[in-house]
Amino acid sequence: MATAGRPNWATRWFLLAFPPLVALTVWWEGQHFDPGLIRFDSPAGQTTPAATSRLPARLADRPRAGAVRAYDRANLYEYVNGHAEYYIGAGFEGLTVTEYGPDQAAPGIVVDVFDMGRPVHAFGVLADEAGSGTQPLPGDPAAFPTGSGVALAHGPYFVRASLFDKSLEPAAVAAEIRAALGGDAASSPGDLAFPPLGAVLGTRFVKESYRGIDALANVMERRFDVGGRELVAFLIEEDAAGIDRRVSELLAFFDRDGIEHAPRAVGRVTVHAVRDRYEGDWFFWADGGRLTGVLAPLDEALAAQVARHQEAGQ
Repeated sequence: MATAGRPNWATRWFLLAFPPLVALTVWWEGQHFDPGLIRFDSPAGQTTPAATSRLPARLADRPRAGAVRAYDRANLYEYVNGHAEYYIGAGFEGLTVTEYGPDQAAPGIVVDVFDMGRPVHAFGVLADEAGSGTQPLPGDPAAFPTGSGVALAHGPYFVRASLFDKSLEPAAVAAEIRAALGGDAASSPGDLAFPPLGAVLGTRFVKESYRGIDALANVMERRFDVGGRELVAFLIEEDAAGIDRRVSELLAFFDRDGIEHAPRAVGRVTVHAVRDRYEGDWFFWADGGRLTGVLAPLDEALAAQVARHQEAGQ
């Protein structure tokens, strides 16, 4: 019998052998370790949609300097630290960074091509970054001058070109980038078909659950100054079938949550006036491939504005 308060021989053996066994196990597992288990970048052989640059070897008669750099969701913060979450929330899928002459240490042009997945996402980011009051380049409603160069939307790509050589013309560089990217540039929204409610204060993009409503996704929101009063409107552009589906989902949501809504003929469209106990009174209408809403009660002045907007063919 073992003496009380003292471990028997089996316990002693276990206590002495346990640390070496743990060390041996850790060593063995380390020899068979799969680094892919903790790697946060893309697995070998798999690339993001933007991982191969579509830009040319020369841009604005300057040679490419150094290798094209690629980023994905895991390491985007290394390039846009503090702003990566914004791009990811807006649909980001990949980024390539390409530098052009004279050398990588002092490039004349740096081109960032963000693959945002869908044209509306790319244009939404462009609208956000352009800010209020910035006018697009002449003849190109999806390209804006920036403090460092030019930014544009081209299909699913948001492109930012920093022009460190100030002799470069932003419009010419934008046109050359568009030609290199190819594809359907027209799929990028151009002039947004908001009703002309007043002076534009700002435009932003909301990817999903606009104002907490799941049916309102990929929304462009614009703020207007109407005689000193701020008015907010929103716009969704997609195919007519998609807009019809969104309207059906909205009406079903209102009925399910007991939110009052009533249709009213205004011009050639049906406007739905909503009395929301949480969001206040607002209204919306669908017309072909657009769903437009105004976050204000539907009074006679706004109804007349909607009718004029329709008569203008918008």
